[in-house]
Amino acid sequence: QASGITLDLANYQAAIKGRKVSDDKPLSGAEYELVKAAKPDEPIKTTDKEGVEQTVIKTDSEGEFYAKGLGAGDYILKETKAPVGYIRDTTEHKFTIYPQNAKPATVDLGDFENYQGTAKVTKKAESGKLLAGAVFDVQTSAGKAVQKELKTDENGEVTVKALEPGDYQFIETKAPNGYLINTTPIPF
Repeated sequence: QASGITLDLANYQAAIKGRKVSDDKPLSGAEYELVKAAKPDEPIKTTDKEGVEQTVIKTDSEGEFYAKGLGAGDYILKETKAPVGYIRDTTEHKFTIYPQNAKPATVDLGDFENYQGTAKVTKKAESGKLLAGAVFDVQTSAGKAVQKELKTDENGEVTVKALEPGDYQFIETKAPNGYLINTTPIPF
């Protein structure tokens, strides 16, 4: 037993950060839940950059998120709400915080990508021949126009991109030369 020795041991808590993007464009409004891998149904309380307690981790205007207050262990970060107009990322982002002897650095989890929907329709004759030149509009299921004047290519295809999650339909507005228009909506 030694006398006169004082040990000053600091307890540090680790932090994580990351970014929510779509094609490298930052996305605000994503929400995450952080859990210990051993207790996946119990969200963890952390603090944000300002020291405010949080159980929901949100991306800011730069698409960035931050959470501090993690001890050593295995964790899972789950997106619970996608940014407006995007499909929710259902990937469970697993990571580990290792025991540290010094003040731990912030663990950068990197960029998490969100996507918007895409749909394709192929125009064919009854014979199976692919038809170029048909013109389609894309509407919501309620009939609101989303994109107009989409023309099928030489493979009879037209693709629509950047769709928010929801129910839509292709509406043929002009048939290829020599063919009749199909007035039946094609839901997707």
